[in-house]
Amino acid sequence: MKCRHVIAGIVLTAILGAALPASAAADEIAAPSAAAAASQADEPLTLIPLGVFTTTGYCPCGSCSGRWGRLTSTGALAAAGHTVAVDPRVIPYGARLMINGVICTAEDRGGGVRGNHIDIFYDTHEESRLHGAQAAEVYLIQQ
Repeated sequence: MKCRHVIAGIVLTAILGAALPASAAADEIAAPSAAAAASQADEPLTLIPLGVFTTTGYCPCGSCSGRWGRLTSTGALAAAGHTVAVDPRVIPYGARLMINGVICTAEDRGGGVRGNHIDIFYDTHEESRLHGAQAAEVYLIQQ
């Protein structure tokens, strides 16, 4: 996720740099990101309960993810504490969710993820195995 933001910033810098003088380009890039961060911090989160889901864990190993590794079905790179796999008929890709107090993003779909089942991404197979199968209340986050 961080890498995509860095790349987006580089592309935005190149675009704005071509359209504006160098000093103006730097000011224009810094101002919107600071304003956007401030507006997001000021907005309260609205949690919409989606119900109790079965949660399991997966990791980038061949046993869990096959040849895909960290690459998700949406093209993002999976990150622990951020990426979850969902059934997109139940939860749309890109949805921000709160599961057990952790905010994550629906970026993937697992082969065994159907209905009210969420697969939580972990960095290691041991972490995903320790997660096991649990029941958790899932909330959709709206800002």
